[in-house]
Amino acid sequence: MSLVAKALCVAALLPLTFLTLPSGAVEPAPAPRAKLEFRAAQAGKMQLADVSIHAAAVIDEANVVVVGTKFNKDGDSNPDTLDPNGAFVDLAKKTSRPFTNGHLAAIYGLAVSRGRVLTVSGVRDPFLRVWDLKAGKGLDAVQLENRDADGSGRHSVAAFHKDKRVAVALFKEVVVFDPLEPDERTRFTPG
Repeated sequence: MSLVAKALCVAALLPLTFLTLPSGAVEPAPAPRAKLEFRAAQAGKMQLADVSIHAAAVIDEANVVVVGTKFNKDGDSNPDTLDPNGAFVDLAKKTSRPFTNGHLAAIYGLAVSRGRVLTVSGVRDPFLRVWDLKAGKGLDAVQLENRDADGSGRHSVAAFHKDKRVAVALFKEVVVFDPLEPDERTRFTPG
């Protein structure tokens, strides 16, 4: 059971510390049968070399992925002109390994679902890229429309839980599609 699930179990039990009997007498509630254990991992610090983080996502209980840009030693702070960068981070081992998923510009959007890491950049690199966690390699790069007139747009991505579809926010619209069938797209705009 995860730490969050255990905390929710304890929170659910806290309000039930006393039971009111029909006669009006108050007695302590019976103790839970199973003793709950909490194990907290020791916190620590981890330095990710050369990564300015724009997004992070949880892979599982011990692993996360972070994406963004490289730091620029020349003082350039515009993320739209910096190279992409990211890392898979193993929290238990406190190690990381580089991850860019083939992007050519800063990575702004990130989602993890169904054994895949989904990444999007912006108008300078208009692709949804799919990384297979089990195979440890990139699978698909799906071209996205470039509808941002001034070229400053940053995309974001979210994954559906029950199927392989994704929702990608592009400038003034959201596009929903399955990366395996990218020509079948549903679009919606605000207003």
